[in-house]
Order: sequence, then C-alpha cells, then structure tokens
Amino acid sequence: MKENQKFEILIYKLYVFTLPLGQFLNIWMAEVMKRLFVQFSTIIMVVGVIVMLLNGRFRINNRTAPFFNLFFFMLVWSFLCSLVLIPFVPTNVMHPMVRLLTENYYFFIAVLSFIYNYHCLTHLVKFQSLYKIFDIQVVVIIITGFIQLAALSGFSGPYNALCTVFRLRELEWLMIVDRGVTLWADEPSGVSQLCFVLVPFIMTSLSHSKGIRKFFYFSSLLIFLLFFLLTLSSQTILIFVAVVLIYLFYIIQKRIPNNFYIISFITGFLSVSIYLVEDVKSVEVSGDSKTLEYAVVAKIFDRNNESTVIRVSTIINDLKLMAQFPLTGVGNGNQGYFYYDNVPYWVKKTNAYNEREAEHSIANGGGNFFPSYFSGFGLIGVVFLIIFLKKYRKCYQTSFLQEDERADVMFKLGTILFVFASWTVVDLRETIIFVFSLACVPLVKNTYKEIKNQVA
Repeated sequence: MKENQKFEILIYKLYVFTLPLGQFLNIWMAEVMKRLFVQFSTIIMVVGVIVMLLNGRFRINNRTAPFFNLFFFMLVWSFLCSLVLIPFVPTNVMHPMVRLLTENYYFFIAVLSFIYNYHCLTHLVKFQSLYKIFDIQVVVIIITGFIQLAALSGFSGPYNALCTVFRLRELEWLMIVDRGVTLWADEPSGVSQLCFVLVPFIMTSLSHSKGIRKFFYFSSLLIFLLFFLLTLSSQTILIFVAVVLIYLFYIIQKRIPNNFYIISFITGFLSVSIYLVEDVKSVEVSGDSKTLEYAVVAKIFDRNNESTVIRVSTIINDLKLMAQFPLTGVGNGNQGYFYYDNVPYWVKKTNAYNEREAEHSIANGGGNFFPSYFSGFGLIGVVFLIIFLKKYRKCYQTSFLQEDERADVMFKLGTILFVFASWTVVDLRETIIFVFSLACVPLVKNTYKEIKNQVA
C-alpha cells in the first residue's frame, strides 16, 4: 500500500471517529470555525478532500451525480428567486444574495461530505472495518456522559478539566438549563443525532454478538436510554423510542417495510401542522417542566415554553410559505424575509422574538429540512426531489447493502428516523453524520473485492 493511501485512510478514520463529537476540540478561533464548518469532523473532511484533489481522485460519477444535481438545482433556483425578491425585501438589513451564499454554503459542505464518504468507502476502507471505530465512539460518549452527570452532582473537577481541551457545554450553562447531559451536542435536542448511526449500530451489534460483547452492547443501550431520558428533550426521547420500536419490529418480523418511510414522513408533517392552529391551548400536565411527562407530552404543545416556541416559529413560517408560494417557493434562505408577517401572536410574546425584531435581524430558513425545502422550492422542488429519490432508489438496488443485512438495517433505521426528524428538529446541512449514512447507498455490490483488508 502506498504511503499517501495510508495517510488518506488515517484521515478518513479520524473523520468518522469525530462525526458524533460535535466541535470536539477547543481550537484557535473556535467560534469562527464553528460558523464555517459546524462540526470538527468537517475540518478533517476538508483536509481529506484537498488530498483527494491533489491526487486527482475527486470525481463525480453516475453514482454520486443525483446528489450533486439536486444541490445544483437548489443553488440555481435559490439564485433566481433571490433576483426576483431584491426589489421587495429590505436589502439594507441583509441582501438576498448574502442569504443565498450563507444558507447554501452548508448544503455544499454536505455534498462534499457525501462524495468524500463515497470515495473513501469505495477505494480505501470497508464499511465493516469502521465497526471498531463505532465501538470507541460508544465508550467515549458513555464516559463523557457520566463525567457530565458527576459535574452536575457537584464533582466538577474532571469535567472542567475536559472542557479546557474539548469543546463541551460549559458547566454553568448545564446548571442553568438543568436538563441533564448534552454529551457532545450544543443542546439537549442535538443528542437525537446519535439515533441516525450509533444507536442503530448498538442494536444491530446486540443481535450479532455473544458473551461479553453482547453484554457490552446491552449495557450501552441502557446507558444511552438513561442519557436520552435525562435530556428532557421531547424530540430526543421520542426519536430514541421510535428507533427502538422499529428495531423490535424488525426482530419479530425479520424485515422493515418500505411503508415505514411513508408513515414517518406523514407523522412528521402532522406533528408540525398542529402549530398552524392558532387557538390550540397549551397542554397542562403537572406544572413541573423537569418531569418526563412534561418532556414527552406537554412540552411539544407548550406555547409558554420559549425554547419550543422559537424552534417551531421558523417551521410555522415555512409551512405558511408553502401555502403562499406553492409552485415556486421563495428560494432557500429567503424564508426569513417573511418571518415577521407569518408567525402567530404567541410567538411574538417571547423575549427572543422581541430581541430579533428590535435588531431588525432576518431569521434563517429554519433547522428542519423538509419545511425549509418545500417552502424554498415549492412543487418544482418536489419534482426534482422525486427524480433524485428514484435515481437514489436505483442505486440502492445495486448497493452493497443488498448483501450486508446488518449495514442495511442500520441504514434503514437511521433513514426512517431522519425522515421524521427532518420535519421537527434536524437539517441535512447540520447532520453530517447522516450524510455519512446516505453515502453508503451508492457503494456498488462486490466493491470491497478491490479493497485490501484494513485494520480499523
């Protein structure tokens, strides 16, 4: 094996390792780096892409072209919509072209990540060789979670020491929020991203292991359950419960029906549509916002909870734009220009809304993929999305996942959960760990016959 190839493998494995670890390190200009790359793993990915370019191996082929073509459509259509909107929006606050670059930059990073993962998993390492890295991730996350819990219980020394090196949430912030662990995420809802790859890995490993390893995975699943409950994030808890239930269905039926994707999509849509009803009252449970009952039931409908209200406010704006501009949408990034006219009265009562209005700032398109996509591109975007899905499904029919049941179940579990969460809490731009999963589909059957066994 050539030395430069060994270097590429090392970079890629380091990239995979840091995927669920957020910003990871406290590095120079950390805030600037966060704005540019969202996650530390993206910085490593950029290094890997540069190496690929220097070696002349960064290419788009018929397996990755559908993903790239969808992004190209999004960019061009957003540009055209921005041109149309320029005379009608307050360009002195933020120009539509600036919004265009800002919002679509992160989609560009997602496309780079997709192609990078495809290249590395096709030419450098076997997907199965990454299982040992997933094991290490599980251990690191569990250790971090217990150290965070110890800090919240008064034993803060080890956690403060970790925070000097690693970019974890400050103990003071954790104490103020009082929601338990956030692990490596910025906020409790971010913990849900572990359900797209790592939790499915733990569950499938539980079915494919024996003895001490089976005990390890079973214990890890229980510990993850504890962490998820302690976040008191309604979305995080519901997503974890959903992935467990779907896997139990697979264990019993030995299959995961394609209808689950449709059910997930419809459930996600219905769960956010309730916010369009202006006169629905908040659900009153026990009055204690720190109970599990409140997190799972009442918080979702609590219009006095500022965190919930601000999170759903951009979704409400997107849903109304879908009705106002059903054919064309307004272009990705331009949704914020309509925000102040579309949010309901109970959003306008919050401090966060009043601060945003006082600063004359423009809200973003929201951190949820489907609402922002449909409001940005309308029915024309739906047509392009269907074309993408058909080509992507064709890739799946010739994918290595057809020969690897364990990897296939991991992919299906993560995808079904992502389809639901894309309505409520996650966006493709900021969920790079799911882009890693998406890149597994184009991998062709028997690809790994060309790859020598690698040591993970």
